[in-house]
Order: sequence, then structure tokens, then C-alpha cells
Amino acid sequence: MVGLVDIAGVTEQVEIGPGRQLEFIGWSARAVASLLRRFPLLTEVMGGKVLTLVEMTQTDPTALGAVIAAGMKGGLENKEMEDACSDLPLQAQVDCLKAIHRVTFPKGLRPFLSELFQMIPVPAPSTRPSASTGNGHDADSAMPDTGSLTPSSVSEAMATPPSGNSPPDSSPPTSS
Repeated sequence: MVGLVDIAGVTEQVEIGPGRQLEFIGWSARAVASLLRRFPLLTEVMGGKVLTLVEMTQTDPTALGAVIAAGMKGGLENKEMEDACSDLPLQAQVDCLKAIHRVTFPKGLRPFLSELFQMIPVPAPSTRPSASTGNGHDADSAMPDTGSLTPSSVSEAMATPPSGNSPPDSSPPTSS
């Protein structure tokens, strides 16, 4: 019987120099959790924030190497591999990031987020009586109304940067 460890997943080879290639397996949920724990700024980036070159260079310089290494077999939290990935030429790093994106989100980031949020149940509005604050207002009235938030609106907000530009998406363009 074939076991899970025997199954070869989707991989992509990236040429980083003449005759030199790296193989990418994509990020697992464990890799994403590890990266977000170690580099909180990645939460904003994964939500669609576009960083300038200055912002990227002023943040933790080890983050890019860790992000790339996390997409390789045995690379997650592997200091030696992270350092080697940090030292790759910038174009090779960009090529590696694009490959990681393609193998991690084969349908694109937006469809992935949409599917993910469709699986998350929307909580029903609270039916508990609200506590009075003594000033004629309910204690809950200071809370923002989140009733209009749906998983799809949250995923759209996360996937679209404030500039209105969409993040890279491997989905084919649709005609209007």
C-alpha cells in the first residue's frame, strides 16, 4: 500500500544559475503558521499590503530567506537553508517566490481565500440581552456593527490591496 509520504506532490523547479535548480513544494499550513508567528508583517502582506523596497529592506532581513526556504522540502525553520536562500541574487529570489505562489495556490490566491472563507461558518447574531451601562445606552452599542461582514467580503478585502491593484493571481483573465 502506498502511504502519504510516498506520494509526490506538485513541485516546480527554478533555475538559479547555469545548471543549478531548486525544487519547491509550496507552503503547508504549518509553514504559514510558523512564518506568521516569526514575521508578523507577513500577515499584512498576505492580506494584500504592498511593501515598498525601503519597507522590505528595513524589515527583518531574514524574512525573505525564511519565506523561500519554507517552500522547500526540509526548509521550514532550517537556519542553514534560510541563510542560503537569503543570499540568492534578487532575481532568483523573485523567481522562487513566484514558483512558491504557483505550487501553494494553483488556482490563485483569491480563489483560495474565497474557498477558505466559504468553509468558515458565519456566527449568528447574539441573542443575549445586552447589559445596560446606566447612561441610557447598551454596553454593546459602542461595538462596531460587524453584521454586514461575510466571509466573502472579508476574503475580498484581504485579497485586494488598498491601492485597488489585485495581487498576483494565477487564474486566467475573464472577459467583461
